[in-house]
Amino acid sequence: MRLKIFLSLLLISGLAIAAVPSWVQPGVVVAYDGVSSGIQNGQPVNGVQTLITLRVTSVSGNTVTGTTEVTNPQIDPSIWHLDYQWTCVDGTTCDWRFWVDPANPTSSVKGPNGEPYTIGGPVTYQSPLGGQPVTGTYVMYYSNADTHVEYHLTYEARTGLIAAYAEKYPTQQTYLYLKSINTNLGSYQPPAQQGTQGLPGTGNNTEGTGNAGSSVCPVAFLMLLPLAFLALVRRC
Repeated sequence: MRLKIFLSLLLISGLAIAAVPSWVQPGVVVAYDGVSSGIQNGQPVNGVQTLITLRVTSVSGNTVTGTTEVTNPQIDPSIWHLDYQWTCVDGTTCDWRFWVDPANPTSSVKGPNGEPYTIGGPVTYQSPLGGQPVTGTYVMYYSNADTHVEYHLTYEARTGLIAAYAEKYPTQQTYLYLKSINTNLGSYQPPAQQGTQGLPGTGNNTEGTGNAGSSVCPVAFLMLLPLAFLALVRRC
């Protein structure tokens, strides 16, 4: 009886439980270009560029496990690379997440310390590291005026694939830009939209990349990313 009451309240309140998109399966490999820099006196210092490769090894319900390899594009991986194993449960804080539930994005992902995201709206994206503009993407963000901490997460509305991510701290900035995915998501159709996420057309949107070799970045990121930082990264 208590379970029935709880489920009834859940439906009445309009809440929805986030789910892992069905295209997230063992064998999926997603790569991101990563750039990071310290900030001193408002200027970037010690810029670093990396290639981050994520591989899914298992999926069980809302739990995904995988591995991550971090390399420097200009250093032989046999000389320098970092390896990680990870487990990600949808709806919780998770390192190395590359997806959100397109039907329930704000319940699917949290900030590094459990911070809630707010949907900012649709934008067209262009990576500062190259690639074509991409449509059909939305931005979620978290901003703290007291600590001057900001997170920006960009995802494809149709597939939930995370296209770009940024963390801004007073002394550090880190940006991730989608480089490639080994799965063609062109025919993927998500379940019907749940809850009231404010995403018109999510269930039927056919825009976005979802193809290997795509590279995207929100226009908002370009506004946040100093030109001096871009020049520094390209010299790394």
